[in-house]
Amino acid sequence: ALGVFTSGGDDEADVVAGVETEIPPTPTPIRENVLELADDLGGRVALGQPRTIEIRHGATEDNITLAIVPAQVDENGLIPYFKPNSYGDDTEEVAVWVFGTVINYVFGIPEDMVRGLSLDDTILMRTATGAVYAFAITEQFTAEPQEVELFSQRQAPGITLFALPASGEPLPMARAIYLAANEELTGLAPVAGVSEEISIGGIPFGVDAVSVDQTLDGLLDVQVAGHIGASETASSSNPLLVSLASPTGQYAPEGGGQLYAGPTAGEWTLSWRLPADLLLESARLQANSLYGESAVIDLGSLPSLDKALSLTVLNADWDEFNGEATVFLEVINEGQGTARLDTSYLKLTQQGGDIPATILPNLPTLIEPGGQFRLELRFRPLAPSQPVLLQAGHSLWEINGLPDQNLP
Repeated sequence: ALGVFTSGGDDEADVVAGVETEIPPTPTPIRENVLELADDLGGRVALGQPRTIEIRHGATEDNITLAIVPAQVDENGLIPYFKPNSYGDDTEEVAVWVFGTVINYVFGIPEDMVRGLSLDDTILMRTATGAVYAFAITEQFTAEPQEVELFSQRQAPGITLFALPASGEPLPMARAIYLAANEELTGLAPVAGVSEEISIGGIPFGVDAVSVDQTLDGLLDVQVAGHIGASETASSSNPLLVSLASPTGQYAPEGGGQLYAGPTAGEWTLSWRLPADLLLESARLQANSLYGESAVIDLGSLPSLDKALSLTVLNADWDEFNGEATVFLEVINEGQGTARLDTSYLKLTQQGGDIPATILPNLPTLIEPGGQFRLELRFRPLAPSQPVLLQAGHSLWEINGLPDQNLP
């Protein structure tokens, strides 16, 4: 009989219990260029058209909020400039957004505001989807107006600010970088946890439950349920815009994530379909009103479903006629969400080489919380009498007792 052991197991046992052995994660490949990074972020971050930018001066704690006017560069390469009294009242200032710039956001603002920036300042950008992005000023410089490469979308994610009105002389400019997952926002908005209540513009708001499931097509199905309190003054023109933030970006829910308060309290549920490799550690729910009120719900570390699967080896057999080994396995979902089991969960190696294997029944499949799934792993060793390593998720097994004779 074949013996299946954890590394360092008892050689006298046929099959012994597996021990969770931490397998070093596969290193994330370094992207070859910034454009690849920009394309990746464009697919992950649900970016919407910017509505406002808020400049927060770190030294003075003064805040300036600018409404955003989108504008396209004309055939002469010029951007229209809106004087303060041409858009709103006599005192309202605006930022001119170069329409279509979404990785390196490009804004023109009054010259005195550009010159008044410092490295202690941050910028909050609110979008039409309700997402809030934080940026930190990292550089101040002057540049010629014709240096269009400064506005390239090959830049790392961030904001480029330039002075308006633009003249033929060098322009004062500033560069701000994107703060991943809005790490700064917890200090800028009220924070509550799950099952706690918080007020946003006088409206009670809270998250009651969070669930995460994997889908058969390899996505994450995230469901967040909560409540919103009654408000006699709430208006349909001022919804709460909700988004989910993780260390990899910020995401709008299916359907837009607009919640409305009414004369009576109500419950709500929002759904996200997210990439399977999304990091959901330190996840947060960001809620904003169109009038600038905001709050953060700390969802904590959401479950990693691939780590919820545990493996038990039931038995092992050797087919001498075909020179084939069969290992009988049972996978148990010990987590609280539905987990997807696919062929990448199992890997066989011998002397550093990968061994092709047949898995029955065919994968992928879904395993409900607490559910069990049995399968067979059939393979032909690459070399006689040499142990075979079976990596199953985060556990490592060693298959011994392979025959000494030549393999067919």
